[in-house]
Amino acid sequence: MLMKCGSCGHDNQLGAIFCRGCGEKLDVETMRPKVMENKGSASGIGGLIRNLIGFLIFLGLAGVIVMMFYPQDLSVYPSLTGDDALKAAKIKYDAMLKKADTGFGDDSYSFTPQEATYLYNELFVAKAPTDSSAYNIEKLIFSTDSVGFTHIILKTKLGGKLPTTFEITGTIVNSDKVKDSISVRFNAMEYKMGHMPIKFAEKQVLEKYDPALAGANIDKILKALTKIEYNTDTKSFVLKF
Repeated sequence: MLMKCGSCGHDNQLGAIFCRGCGEKLDVETMRPKVMENKGSASGIGGLIRNLIGFLIFLGLAGVIVMMFYPQDLSVYPSLTGDDALKAAKIKYDAMLKKADTGFGDDSYSFTPQEATYLYNELFVAKAPTDSSAYNIEKLIFSTDSVGFTHIILKTKLGGKLPTTFEITGTIVNSDKVKDSISVRFNAMEYKMGHMPIKFAEKQVLEKYDPALAGANIDKILKALTKIEYNTDTKSFVLKF
């Protein structure tokens, strides 16, 4: 920084006592307001940057919350409609349940994702628990994509009040059948809460699906199953007993 001499205007190095141009003594005190002004300017820029970073962090957190709790449009998943279609799905369900009861012979039943969604929500859906701090299943939707992955969407309420959806995506895995054991499981590979992909909280997401397995008929069918396959031609789940 240079100090300008008040007498001749010559520029002198900071710290000089006498002007190198005219020899007059320099008035250092007149420079202090300028130094303070520069410091204040630097401080103002630093504060602006801190405020900007804070605002960006706030926007990021707000975006995450919106993505997690903004309602999903579940109407994009087609529902099973028409009396004939509903009746046919119910007939297959009754036959499958009877098969699970008797356990004799080999047989298989095909259900489209729409049929599986309809039957689950009409016949299997878990009732809301009396504990308001818990969660309940309002709806469970089964869907598949073009590459054969299965999507299971859960509509529920956190704390019994806050509407929320969860989604797990994966494949059905079959293992060798052992008597009175479950040989079919779902291998979840992606997890979502609302529109937000979830990382490092997979266990907590899967826990929300625990009530979906409640009920005597569900347990009976799962134990009787030997395999579940997805038929890409008919776009349906094939349950084999």
